[in-house]
Amino acid sequence: DKISFLADMIGTKSRWEGEVLLKIALVDDNTDFLLLLRKKVHTFFDGRNVLCEVRLFPNLEVFYFDLEEGFHYDICFLDIEM
Repeated sequence: DKISFLADMIGTKSRWEGEVLLKIALVDDNTDFLLLLRKKVHTFFDGRNVLCEVRLFPNLEVFYFDLEEGFHYDICFLDIEM
């Protein structure tokens, strides 16, 4: 699947170029779901030896503020019903 392919590519890159940190944003107004998704994301990438930084956002405004401040993310999981 596409996520496994991405993880494999990142893992390959990290072996060639040193450690790569994958930056992931999770945006959802349901705090319990955010915590669950963070755990699943870490489990997935840790199992593939991919370093990742996961940031949680309880609403789009905080996420947009981060983007405006110059932060960037490699992967964003956005709640479509906020």
